[in-house]
Amino acid sequence: MPGTEVVMHKEGERLIIEPAEDRRSEIAALLEKWRREGPITDEEWPEIDDPPPEPVDFP
Repeated sequence: MPGTEVVMHKEGERLIIEPAEDRRSEIAALLEKWRREGPITDEEWPEIDDPPPEPVDFP
């Protein structure tokens, strides 16, 4: 089997062992995209009116 990691799952009475997908390239691409976008600042987020909930009486 390629790689060093596997995924195991059960199908009926059978135990299936398959090579795990190598997701390192996907993660690296996502990290690079975030790096190019730059940091998120507070200026990009609007203020949200979020008052506390009204009190509730339970019987």
